[in-house]
Amino acid sequence: MNIDSAMHWYEEASGSDAAVNNWSAFAGTPGPVVTVLGSYDVGKSSLIRRLLVDASVSVPDWLTISARHETFEVNEVEVGGVRLRDTPGLAVEADDARGQSNTGLAVSAAAATDVLIVVVSPQLATAEADVLRALVARGWDPGTLWFVISRFDEAGVDPDSDPAGYRDLADRKQLELRTSLSLPEGVPVFVVAADGFQYASNDPSPDSSVWESNRGWDGMGALARALTAVPEDRARLRSAAEERYWRAIVRDHVEGIEAQIPEMEAAAHQAHLVEESTRAWREELGHLDAAAKAGLRGILTQTARDGYAADPDSWTAVGEALSRELDTWIDKESVDLDRFISDVNRSARTERQSPNWQKLDDLVTAALDYDVDDVDGPEIAERLQEYAPYVVQAIVVGIPLILHLREKKLAGLADLEAVVGAQKDRVHAVNSGAETVISAVAPLITAFVAGRAQARANREAWRLQVDEFIGKVKELALEQWSICTSEAATLIEIAGGGQAQLAAGLRSALEDACRTSAAGRLLLNEE
Repeated sequence: MNIDSAMHWYEEASGSDAAVNNWSAFAGTPGPVVTVLGSYDVGKSSLIRRLLVDASVSVPDWLTISARHETFEVNEVEVGGVRLRDTPGLAVEADDARGQSNTGLAVSAAAATDVLIVVVSPQLATAEADVLRALVARGWDPGTLWFVISRFDEAGVDPDSDPAGYRDLADRKQLELRTSLSLPEGVPVFVVAADGFQYASNDPSPDSSVWESNRGWDGMGALARALTAVPEDRARLRSAAEERYWRAIVRDHVEGIEAQIPEMEAAAHQAHLVEESTRAWREELGHLDAAAKAGLRGILTQTARDGYAADPDSWTAVGEALSRELDTWIDKESVDLDRFISDVNRSARTERQSPNWQKLDDLVTAALDYDVDDVDGPEIAERLQEYAPYVVQAIVVGIPLILHLREKKLAGLADLEAVVGAQKDRVHAVNSGAETVISAVAPLITAFVAGRAQARANREAWRLQVDEFIGKVKELALEQWSICTSEAATLIEIAGGGQAQLAAGLRSALEDACRTSAAGRLLLNEE
């Protein structure tokens, strides 16, 4: 794998430099780092104490021997040219914050190390088995992953009275461990009893002679010799650690993206459906608007013709005919508009019942929980941690939508049904008020007759007066009709819950996620 390409890919894909900083900090450590990992009661501390005491290295204060959780942070001590790193005990099934933090710290420490020593009890891996399998699957060069079966004096066979039985049990446990975790042949498995029969017990700094009678069978000599040889291979180990670290980073991030792609596809599909519905509703409203205006033009054109030929005495009949035609026009267009908004409401209600709508509802509601007045990408990423950064990107694109929904006093799309209903009622109310056009036109007809007799004597002046009248009627009618269509247009936008505004952003985010995932896979396929 090209490490520089992997770093660049990660920074682009995650928008973070955390992994780069973590590796830089590790790469700067002098001497090879050997990390000891295992559950909290498998004997890690006893193992480290034994290695230090046998090497005549002072036992640090932070190293305590106990069956309880005593290690809550990552600590290091130097021994024989190696930085020996102790980690908090794995607590895989813990549901408390401390246990989860310990597991996270331990696994994180194992990500950047030259050699990883995994310690298990004679019962081998149990609750932590899946975590250990995942670690093994990261791909370890020869000599970089070791396993230790610790506390083997408690395995059930006395090494003093039955040494052959003890060795036979050790062989069987080694094979069982290799099989259960699918360990490669090159991974050594040490069987040890760091404090056989607990001769040192909880003594923080015992004399090494306390274990003299155990050295023939406790396995610590082989482990110590292997540890002593590590500094000789530092360059190879560090190079392998870098490759392994960045492969794990890229793989984990790719898998995280790929796990969220189905959700993103569902969200993008739902937004697309709403987008298509919204587009169709807008087009239908446009057709209704064009048809209504065409109808009005026809009425006014006929009125103009009749008006040109009328005189003051016959004009009243022309005006009455216009009133009737306008009344018929308003009734027809109002019925058509009412039917349209009812269709929009019914269709939108059906869409809002789909599971994918609910997922987008959750997404937008999360965004609405945030102060969008002074928003930027990093803040969104922090507040919407449960969503992929690609979905967050879509939310950034949809910030105008969020502001729009805020203006409508929506706490989230859960309030949408009530708002849509209220807007539907508003359109109906505006439609019902369209008859005010008739009452407004009536005085115009009367005013037109009064004082227009003299203009009738001059045909050109009369035509100009008729045109002026028609223009005023048209202005009144279109003003009222525009109010109706404007409220209907608002209903369309509200009925879609703003999801149509997210469609483009979600499509772009989905394409970005797929493209980023594919690029990551290419990196992983490099030799």
